[in-house]
Amino acid sequence: MLEMNKSGFMLGGFTLKIIVAIISLLLLVFLLFGLYSTFSKESNLAKAESTVDELIERVNVVAGDPSLEMNYIITGPIDWYLVYFLNGNPDQCFGKSCLCICDGDEVGNCNKLGVCKSVVNMRDFEAIQIDGPTEVLFNNVGGEVIVNE
Repeated sequence: MLEMNKSGFMLGGFTLKIIVAIISLLLLVFLLFGLYSTFSKESNLAKAESTVDELIERVNVVAGDPSLEMNYIITGPIDWYLVYFLNGNPDQCFGKSCLCICDGDEVGNCNKLGVCKSVVNMRDFEAIQIDGPTEVLFNNVGGEVIVNE
């Protein structure tokens, strides 16, 4: 009569437990990464919204006083862009000129992940990348506010 090799049988059960444990750990890592990216996006949007509000306040103050010049340091979100759109292209602008902070410097990026608010009395400027604390300067020239990095 043939005897069953007990150590070989135990090795198969142990291997199966290791494979299940590895798969479980990979699923846990995937879940944690998903949660982190969700909270990170929400945090970036909240920071972008408060920054746009602060910038618009400064634009309005400088627009009211031609002799005034103001600095502002934008601290984030990192690797996003400060953009001005004249023709109201992003969906959030509703056909008006607006100041935006977006995850990219194009209209499509602002529609996907960005914050835009309507603003008047501004002159168009090149997109400014926020790559750390970024200082911007507001000047009033001929009734229009100019933004420079």
